Amino acid sequence: MSFSTGTRASYAHSMHPSFASQSWQSPGATSLRLLDFLSILIDPARLPSVANSWRSLQQAREIGYERPLTQAVLRALETDAYRLRPTARTISILTGLPDAEVEASPRLLRDSGQVIPRGERDVPSEVQVVDFRRDPDAAQRLKAFWAALAAQRATPPRAGLFAYNVFSVSRADLVKLQTLQRAYLNEMRTVIAQSQPSEVVALASFNLFSLGD
Repeated sequence: MSFSTGTRASYAHSMHPSFASQSWQSPGATSLRLLDFLSILIDPARLPSVANSWRSLQQAREIGYERPLTQAVLRALETDAYRLRPTARTISILTGLPDAEVEASPRLLRDSGQVIPRGERDVPSEVQVVDFRRDPDAAQRLKAFWAALAAQRATPPRAGLFAYNVFSVSRADLVKLQTLQRAYLNEMRTVIAQSQPSEVVALASFNLFSLGD
């Protein structure tokens, strides 16, 4: 999650009851979180002043649920490599995604207002906050999707950090470990928010749970 201009990220909390997967950019972050809060009180689509923004947010959320790899493509569009060479080949190299996904995703992102065509390239818009917690079932599917992608990318061996530890521990210490993991995730977001230039598209996937629950 980022509050710096030009750096955005998507997160999936596997160890916290309130799952969050969000894309953040500085100017629009607060206003779009307020839209989600407003929707608890009234249907934003009925308010002319925010109806268009709400429609775009909902559309972006649906695309994120149905085509989660669009978020990886969106991250690729932020990189210096894409700015210098705005081609499908560049996106493919940055993400390792199949050609069909690389070709379809920019169109979906444009349709939802998440990117804006500018000359020969697509530029991420300032509307970059998408909170996927509103649909718990869909949010759970997103967690499973990214965990499965991490497992897929771990075979065959490749550059990166892939690790696991199966252990026994007290329930109190399991809670302590989960608290430590959440603190690490918060620190990771700070590093991402301050990181310049944007050179790689990365995935961080975390799981910490009791096998018996």
